Amino acid sequence: MATVNVRVTLPDEDAVHKFVSAMREIGAEVEAEVEEDEVISWEDAKQIIFSGKTREQIAGGTLRAAREKAGLTQTQLGSLVGISKHNISKMEHGERTITPERAQQYAEALNRYFKIDYKAFL
Repeated sequence: MATVNVRVTLPDEDAVHKFVSAMREIGAEVEAEVEEDEVISWEDAKQIIFSGKTREQIAGGTLRAAREKAGLTQTQLGSLVGISKHNISKMEHGERTITPERAQQYAEALNRYFKIDYKAFL
């Protein structure tokens, strides 16, 4: 795992909590300090955070975070979408591409627990 220091400007403390929660959902370990200083855009922050990761790794991290948020095991999610735990694991680790069709199936299964757009897995 790589460590990246990012400074992000957000409008208020509630936005800070939402940002930290979103980063943790994708598997990032986050330490947040609120201070007024340098400004960085969200687009720049995303490039720094995801630097060096493949599209598959980012999508897989999102899948894992969503599955865990729903309280599901890999086996349970696999049962909902009709694939094996092994294939879920491969996708979560970025070793197998998540197709648009499979992303749609994940979103439909996970929407039982919370709202998520299938594009989050692409």
